[in-house]
Amino acid sequence: MSSVIDITHYLDEQGFPVFAGPAGGLSRFFGKIVAAASLLPVEGTAYSAVRCRRRPRHKRCEGGIHIYRRYDGVIEWTCPECDDEGFIYNWEGTYWDKGLYYDPNIGPDAIRLVISREEYDELAKIDTLSDESEAILLAAATTDEGIELVASPGAFDDFVGYIAFEANHQFNATREQMSTTREQMFDKLCERIETLLEFHEIAQGF
Repeated sequence: MSSVIDITHYLDEQGFPVFAGPAGGLSRFFGKIVAAASLLPVEGTAYSAVRCRRRPRHKRCEGGIHIYRRYDGVIEWTCPECDDEGFIYNWEGTYWDKGLYYDPNIGPDAIRLVISREEYDELAKIDTLSDESEAILLAAATTDEGIELVASPGAFDDFVGYIAFEANHQFNATREQMSTTREQMFDKLCERIETLLEFHEIAQGF
């Protein structure tokens, strides 16, 4: 059964997402789909990194959401694993419209980084990312190798700064300290991105 969603129904009177109550989970799910779609060109498609919301037989569906941004502005989405699907409209200009923060037509200057689902989920938890760095995650695509992040060298240079800050940040006594495993994960991601940036600089020099 298809869901037909007016995304403004998940915004409060000030235009911010409703995250509390029964609508909270749906707000986060549909909001991620809208954000990812807003970073696509018109009539663009993507096998996104957005996780399916369904739990058939009480087990989470492992599918990623396939998104299509139609010419008329309607977003079509479907999970190829469980066939959950729907349509979202009225999203332009809302909180989740992130189109200003990412260029889908980067061209040959683009840097590509493939990460694991675990790495992606941990990066998505960082709440200090700039809009531009957040857009790199929202525009990610699911591939056979993993989750692919694509952005310009400048955008990745900013992105690695936020990851490094998160890895080195000292939490105060009222917050749970970052686990060593997560810190090591972020350190390794920083090294990989910095290596890619160095290779790009060398290539540009020839």
